[in-house]
Amino acid sequence: MTDRFLPNSRLRHVMLGIEQTMGLNGLNVILRRAGQDRFVGHLPPDNREPGMTPFEYSALNQAIEEYYGRSARAMFLRIGRAAYQEQRKAAGLGGTIAALLSIPLSPQARVRRSLKRLAARLAEPDGRCQVYLDDQRLVFVDETGDACVNRPHEAPNCWLHLGLIQEAVHSAGGIEIDVTETTCIAKGDPACRFEIGESR
Repeated sequence: MTDRFLPNSRLRHVMLGIEQTMGLNGLNVILRRAGQDRFVGHLPPDNREPGMTPFEYSALNQAIEEYYGRSARAMFLRIGRAAYQEQRKAAGLGGTIAALLSIPLSPQARVRRSLKRLAARLAEPDGRCQVYLDDQRLVFVDETGDACVNRPHEAPNCWLHLGLIQEAVHSAGGIEIDVTETTCIAKGDPACRFEIGESR
């Protein structure tokens, strides 16, 4: 979707996740390498207004990958987890998550509810993300692939998404659960598919 715009709030949370992981100077380096100097010292506001195209968002991801090289995956996971916590904080979900944990639901039901909320946020305003059960395994599918634009890869590489999903699962279920990206738009698949496996 080349005419798609990502909302400011999503970008802000990702940039704050980068800052938490890399420091303010690191964030500024990444923004400049991605050609997004306009955000240096001026993070997007926390609103739903259009803030960046998928091309620009993908360039931001590419800048991180090039900066860290072989260590990029681990850094993306940390950034994704931090970005999810920023999103949760901004939405005032701390109390909501605590309340969810006290409701007599199965861990899988709590995780599914959390992932559906994350999918709705990542799909804004006109993307396609969904969560469903497939052979008793939760599956998170993103058919939009904002981070994959102009970034062909031989293997799945939506590592920031992976970090977001990991943290959504952990925050809702209170346990660590394996999450694996099995297909990716960057390698020519029709969607980025994440399978949520057994707890560790």
